[in-house]
Amino acid sequence: MSQDSENSNEKSWDELTRRPLKTVTPQQIEAAFAKALQELTEQVYDVELLRMDLSNGSDGWFSDKTLIDFKVLKKTPKVDGDLFGT
Repeated sequence: MSQDSENSNEKSWDELTRRPLKTVTPQQIEAAFAKALQELTEQVYDVELLRMDLSNGSDGWFSDKTLIDFKVLKKTPKVDGDLFGT
């Protein structure tokens, strides 16, 4: 690797690390995880995603305590091969 490309990579890293990080709440992380899990598993298995707000017992995404669970309705993959389709 040339010195110019190394300096370019270091400069890019320095520029990236100077930017402040975005703050997210635990609820936003839970929601993102649940959405990703649902999107990925629907492509491979038939699943049901279960979300329960444990603070007041009603269904919901946002709470201090949220249970995120899923159950596989059909254990046979929708695609040939393993989980990654190989």
